[in-house]
Amino acid sequence: MKSVIFTAQEHDIHFNLATEAYLMKSLPSDTRALFLWVNKPTVVIGRYQNPFLECNLQAMERDGVKLARRFSGGGAVYHDEGNLCFTFICSKDAYDKEGNFRIITSALGSLGIEADVSGRNDITACGAKISGNAFQIRDGMACHHGTLLVNCDLSRLPSYLTPDRTKLEIHGVRSVSSRVRNISGIRPGITADGIASSITGAFMAASGGECTTQSLNRETLLKDEYFRNTYGKLSSPEWNLGMTPRFRDLLRGRNKDGGFAFQLDVDHAVITGGQVSGDALDTEGMEDLRNALAGLPYDPGAIKAQAEKKSPFVREALLLLADLIREDQNSK
Repeated sequence: MKSVIFTAQEHDIHFNLATEAYLMKSLPSDTRALFLWVNKPTVVIGRYQNPFLECNLQAMERDGVKLARRFSGGGAVYHDEGNLCFTFICSKDAYDKEGNFRIITSALGSLGIEADVSGRNDITACGAKISGNAFQIRDGMACHHGTLLVNCDLSRLPSYLTPDRTKLEIHGVRSVSSRVRNISGIRPGITADGIASSITGAFMAASGGECTTQSLNRETLLKDEYFRNTYGKLSSPEWNLGMTPRFRDLLRGRNKDGGFAFQLDVDHAVITGGQVSGDALDTEGMEDLRNALAGLPYDPGAIKAQAEKKSPFVREALLLLADLIREDQNSK
């Protein structure tokens, strides 16, 4: 089995996830790889998660924090430059999840950090989670990727990762809250580069010392059609928002025409139907409003744009709905 180490030069989450997918597709079956990468501020959600539940999308847009939906399952995590990501890739037949975990815990141990695997996908130290992991097998290849909280700005997590909202009837996977801690809080002065070097050493040792390193050139990757298509998909709203599982939302509010209760059925980030009730006197307007809901994007800005094309009653009601969705996404 040949072994190779790749280190990302980019800090764009969509580019790095596309690189990971490209490596899964292009690596020979007799090769196993370690890919190390770091991202700028991003919230990464699992393939089957609902970003409207998991994330404060308005705060993320305000602060320039990207949203990324990965191909693997699992829960939502926050990445920034203080978070080191690692990926193990090999053939399905050579896949060894426990061996991968041993490489990471051995690397941490060499730095004086006693770490343990907890449950099916976490690494803990001093009683706190320092790493979350996810897995996928596709086309005969296996991928095990994870994060290491080195010196992440944990104060930003509550701003972008939202708690459960019980009024949503969810068809998807809800993240499980865990107590997290930076490795630098356990071992002051430690850096992502230092941990990356230790992981590289542990990977080489597990490979019997026969290991090569290869560069990931941006221009070369962009010449590959599969990479370009995957990068385009992963960075598109259709993937990050449009792949949202079906859910139901209930929103209440008032405007000058009366009180409204919107019960919305949302599928792939589009309002597919629902009911509107309230005490407004304009019965014809209420019927028009019900008819106007189906097909609207579940997005405040898009709803406001559509509202300008409607009658005054429907326009005001849709503007109210847009504000309610925005407030709901900003709520804690």
